[in-house]
Amino acid sequence: MKRTRLLLLSLVAVGTVLFFVGCDLLEEDEIPVSADLLFASGMNDLQGELTELNLENPIWDWDVNVSGPLSDFEDALDADPEHCGALLMAGLTRLIEVVTDPDLADILEDIFGGDVRASHKFPLMWYVDVPGAVDAKRVLQSLDHRRQDPFEISLLQEYIEDEVIPALEYTEGNLMDFQDLDCEVNLEIPIEDASRDTMWMLVDLDATDVAFAMAPLHAIMGALEMIVAYNMDVTQGQTLEELLTTDPDFLSLRAGSHMPTAFGYFSDIHDDLSDACTMLQNETGDQTFDLITELYWDGGMYIVLEDMFGPAPCDTIRAYADLIYDALNEPIVINPSDEEPGAPDIDITIDVSQFFNDPLDPLTDYFPEFVPVWPDPNDLDGAFVEPVNFPDPTFEGILPGMSNAEWQEIIDWLDET
Repeated sequence: MKRTRLLLLSLVAVGTVLFFVGCDLLEEDEIPVSADLLFASGMNDLQGELTELNLENPIWDWDVNVSGPLSDFEDALDADPEHCGALLMAGLTRLIEVVTDPDLADILEDIFGGDVRASHKFPLMWYVDVPGAVDAKRVLQSLDHRRQDPFEISLLQEYIEDEVIPALEYTEGNLMDFQDLDCEVNLEIPIEDASRDTMWMLVDLDATDVAFAMAPLHAIMGALEMIVAYNMDVTQGQTLEELLTTDPDFLSLRAGSHMPTAFGYFSDIHDDLSDACTMLQNETGDQTFDLITELYWDGGMYIVLEDMFGPAPCDTIRAYADLIYDALNEPIVINPSDEEPGAPDIDITIDVSQFFNDPLDPLTDYFPEFVPVWPDPNDLDGAFVEPVNFPDPTFEGILPGMSNAEWQEIIDWLDET
């Protein structure tokens, strides 16, 4: 919790008492005074909104209104589009605005009944009465259960499409401009010591730090595109059998090219990490107060990559980035027997690019063909139709070369284990 509070204070510390904004491409006297004043006003207002937060509440339940500070930051950018502090804070404040919007809290309340963490509210899990282990018998015994209330995940999907994704795109654009301008923002962060006295911690946030932030940003954007890709609504009174066999919309693609867009964001992660490491290794001068440093001898006080990734951390990060790129762009091969003694010795080729760029629609068309529509839930022998009969065992080439016989061998092994 202290780390969460420290993060919030980091966001508002720029310019609250003493702020310094520097861009290598700008001389101090070229920054319009009006932009500085607007920026300072926004920081002051934002600090006032965030100071009294109850951090025990989920972020969507925070009682804050950051529209005023956001307006100040955007006005500062109108006065000076290259104002580094305003670029950074406008992007971050825009994200705070969408995740603390009361509309989002209302949507989550409607869908999850006040408990977002309740997995039993999700379509398939609801039918098997979790929490608890999910096994074949519980699924089979609940096939005729009828949903007592609708599950309208589309409400959340529409909010993500209309509000969250545009906000992330806005933030992405601001952070890219921050990098292009080779910006540096000096943060003075107030913290409490053991005696509850206020101390000030200096942190330099520069283009390299923002470059590292682009990788998780693009990962989040890709994940959200996947979340909005498929229809997952469940109608009140609908059984699981109806959902999986007769509902034409369930697990069908929604409008928009969300899966290919997700692929693009995930592909960006490789260059994000590689470029960030190159920028970090090219840094010179005193790095004592830099947020991210590579090695202990760089003298950094905060995030030292060597502490996380061992010697030559950027080499390790680049290797991970290459693995991500290869997995997305080249078919990968796994064999269960390589990791698990006694597992089937079957080479399974996975074309991840095909999965994203030519997505299955609807997914339910690729489920196994059931001969007995639904077996006796009290007799698990033969509960899953034998032999396994996928309509297309390769799933349109996502798993090229796979056959129903190989699927049967894998499923038999899983059943035994």
